[in-house]
Amino acid sequence: MAITFIFALNWYQEHPNFTEREEDAYIAFKEKRALELQCVRDGVDEGGNVIDLVTKPHAHQDSKATPDPTNGDGARSRYCQGDSEEHVKTEEDVLTQPCSRSSECERQRRCAEGFIFQSPPHRWCNGLVEYNADALRENWRIFAYSCIMTAAVLTMTVGTIFANAMGLLLILVIVSTICCATSFWALPLVIAKANVFGYLAVAADVTVWGPMYSFFVATPECYPEGPHFSFTFYSTIGPIVGNIAGILGVNAFNYLFRMQRYRYVFVLTTFINIFGNIFDIIIVKRWNRAIGIPDHAMYLFGNAVVYDVCYMIAWMPMIVLISRLCPRGSESMVFAIMSGLRTIGQTTAAQIGTVIIEFGWTVPTCDFSNLPMILLVCRILCPLLVIPLVFLVPNARICDDLGIDGQIIRAQMEKKGRPASEENTPNSLDAEQYKHRQSA
Repeated sequence: MAITFIFALNWYQEHPNFTEREEDAYIAFKEKRALELQCVRDGVDEGGNVIDLVTKPHAHQDSKATPDPTNGDGARSRYCQGDSEEHVKTEEDVLTQPCSRSSECERQRRCAEGFIFQSPPHRWCNGLVEYNADALRENWRIFAYSCIMTAAVLTMTVGTIFANAMGLLLILVIVSTICCATSFWALPLVIAKANVFGYLAVAADVTVWGPMYSFFVATPECYPEGPHFSFTFYSTIGPIVGNIAGILGVNAFNYLFRMQRYRYVFVLTTFINIFGNIFDIIIVKRWNRAIGIPDHAMYLFGNAVVYDVCYMIAWMPMIVLISRLCPRGSESMVFAIMSGLRTIGQTTAAQIGTVIIEFGWTVPTCDFSNLPMILLVCRILCPLLVIPLVFLVPNARICDDLGIDGQIIRAQMEKKGRPASEENTPNSLDAEQYKHRQSA
């Protein structure tokens, strides 16, 4: 419920797609203009390679989006006129014409700078549905990969309905292999590697929620030594406390790890997540009873509080990395793809746990003698397999701004002799960074 409320507030504050794409085109226009000025300040002549570089269109900006201001007044007047009835013909008219709304004033100011947004999204149903033709044309591989992911999810759904446990696991392995392999074809290399790492990280964290649920809610007749939780406590009180603890985990991550490198954080948070999983073994082995801690208190402190805090701390690095790497103009598609592959990884982890229980250490009804060994293998040992794979993520700090190639923008600026305080300004973009963005 809390997450739904947060998403509702975020949707309320979100700008329409048309406005967002216009803003992207304007930012790209300012970057191009700033680079041209920087090249002039650096003494690069107009016939140099850098000038040839910066006159190319931005990777997420069609060449029609920011045409040469000297190409005539037709396109300029159409953009600058906006919703007003007067026809704006020149930049002098734009500067002197009064505007009745802030959006019109902003459009006129941008037009005076030489910016024209000639490739807006196509609108249907009075703007209710918008179609980014240019974004689709420029990112057709990402769109094709989205279709592959959709087909993968449909295949998993059919397998869940008709296949047995081993058959479903085989389907998941094939689907996951195809999705991981094609990500290197569809996405930039650094994003593809992070995408594969995100899948493997969650797939290695094998889950066995079914036997744990049966253990916690087993009746005294079924399992006399069990905790005998009520459905209300297990399904309501525990998750509420866990959600509150998860919020604390997010804030703790920002306070503790924002200056650390991704690889170090992924290794450390893996061990933190394992520490949170240990409490399951403590309760199942009934060690908490031996030291005088009631089951309800141990569950709330261990499974609801410590586990959720550790889980959120382990989950945050990948979310931050995904948000850093998403290229402008296709953020929603790339973020959805990377999140979708992580979801496939979670399904794979759950199915691996099912196969282990069915063909390895079985858990008969009211007999939980094999559950500690299952938890040791699935929740303690399997997550360690992801540690050798941390080389797939960039060797950068969480606070660093990353380019589309995974390079650290701040490090490039300091190498060029510019102050780090200019990292978010258009003038701080150098020719090498601009070239990387174009080639992505």
